Amino acid sequence: MTGLERRHGKPAVPPDLKDILNQEQMRTYHTMQGCGWRMYFVRRPLFQEPTVALINNEGTRVGVLEQEGHFDMEPLLELRN
Repeated sequence: MTGLERRHGKPAVPPDLKDILNQEQMRTYHTMQGCGWRMYFVRRPLFQEPTVALINNEGTRVGVLEQEGHFDMEPLLELRN
C-alpha cells in the first residue's frame, strides 16, 4: 500500500482561510507571506483548534501559526514523509 491518505477528501490547505484562521492569525499569515512563507497544511483534530503549518520558500523549515497569532519556528510537530 502506498501513502495512506488520512484527510478523508479534505485538501491539505482549505480553500477559504477565513473559515480556519482568526484575525490575529490572518495578520501574521500575511506578514509571513511577505517573508516568503506559504501555507503548508492545516490539521483539524476533533474537538480541538486546528494546527496551521507554514513552510519557507526553500522547503527546509516548518513553523506553526499559533491561535494567538504568534509564529513558532520550533514547534513540537510530528511530520509524515
